[in-house]
This record gives sequence, C-alpha cells and structure tokens, in this order.
Amino acid sequence: IIAIILKKLGDSRFAIDYSATLEINRAVDDIGFFDSIMLARPYRTIMSLADAPPNLNVQTFNGSEISSRALAALGVKYVLTTAQRDDLKKEGQLGDMTIYSVPFPSQRAEFFDNDHLLYLSSERIHTLLRNPKIDLRTVLLLPYEARHADTKGSVVNSSQLAMVEYRRPDSDHIECTVMTDRNGYLRIIESWDPGWSATVDGKPAPIVPALDALIAVPIGPGHHEVRLIYRTPGAAIGQVVTILSLALLCILMWKASVKRRQKQ
Repeated sequence: IIAIILKKLGDSRFAIDYSATLEINRAVDDIGFFDSIMLARPYRTIMSLADAPPNLNVQTFNGSEISSRALAALGVKYVLTTAQRDDLKKEGQLGDMTIYSVPFPSQRAEFFDNDHLLYLSSERIHTLLRNPKIDLRTVLLLPYEARHADTKGSVVNSSQLAMVEYRRPDSDHIECTVMTDRNGYLRIIESWDPGWSATVDGKPAPIVPALDALIAVPIGPGHHEVRLIYRTPGAAIGQVVTILSLALLCILMWKASVKRRQKQ
C-alpha cells in the first residue's frame, strides 16, 4: 500500500508521526519535525496553524496533530498516524498506523491573482492562520511590503484559470512555467529563506514570505518561466576564509621549516 500511496503522492507532502521508524520518512517531504534547530518563520507558521500557544517552544512536532484545513494549506496529501482522524478519509492500514488522505490539498505551486491577495502585518497574518474560517487554499496572505513588489500591467477580465507547471530538478533548484492573464503571485510551498533568489524570464525578481513562511514571487500577465536557486547564505565568505586560513597555515609551516633548517 505504501508503494501505491507514494505513486499517488507526486509533489505533495506527507504528515507522519515522528516516532514512526519507517524508511518512507527519508523518501517524502514530511511537515513534522524532530529537530533542535528550526527556521523561525516556518516554525511560527506551523505553530499558528496548530493553534498552539504563541510562546510554545518544542523540539518535536507531529504534522498529524493539525487540522485538515492546516494540512491542506501546507500541501499535505496523506497522513500516517496512530491517532484517529475522523475528519480525514481512511486509505489503509500499516501495522498500528492508519493512512489518511487530506481533501483538496493545495498544490505545490499555485498562482493567486490580485483578487485573492491580502496584504497584512505579521501579527494579523498569524491571527488569520489561527482562524478556522479562513480558507488558506483560496486566499494568499502577504506582508504589507509586498505591495511594492506587486507587478504592473493591464488586467484582463477573464475567468480563465492560470496554468502552473512545477519542476524540482534538485533540492537547490525550483522551476515553474506560469501562464496567466492577470497580475498576482506565484506561491510555492517551500520554506522562505534569504538564501533563495528568483528570476522571471531571466530577470531578477523579489521573493516575499507568503503565510509568513512560504515562497511567493510577483507575476504579471503572460507566459513566464520562473526559476529559483538556493545558495547557502555566507557560503562564499566561508570558502574565502577557509582558503585564506589554509594559505596562512602553509606559510606558517614553511616558516617553521626554514627555522629548523637554519638551526641545523
């Protein structure tokens, strides 16, 4: 049954009890975590979606513990847990763990036009993340400053749906083809991080944190190729420091060798 589920999973995500010792943990994108170090934005967003106390600080978290609304917003298609979930559809059993499916999960990459964008303060965003009446699949929550990154251009009154094709060549690259007749934002379910950079049709584009944690890139009407690349912040400086340190070590070793020969 796991093989069938993985085939159906596609680019979607899983929510697995962190205590489960399964090889599948390494093969899927699990929204839960067992980590002493978490990125601040994703951690806070997950805690808000779980309606946990604002100051809660935990090292482990089961994605299966959050509501079907939150699971859908985070692109989770299947849940594997020992807990009983009456709000989800049972798909099968794996030992003492049940596999559930999440109804209508968000796609890994989706386009939201201007009519479905809300520009809010960080605190207001997290208030709405906790509000079960807000359908996070149909509205994109963006920071106030994202207004300045908003694309310009004519908006055509049309009911035509935007088309988005998502590709992930490797962990550090994301590619999307977007076709739309309106202004808006491409939202990608991937943790926002300053190491990400984006281009739209080869030109640099800003990245803003949607839902205070996910990647969003402004898009105008037309056919566009969006590419994102991740480079570890400070990696280049670290390489330079390493090379300089190695060079200094070689010089010191050479000087020490010269002194030994002079003494002889």
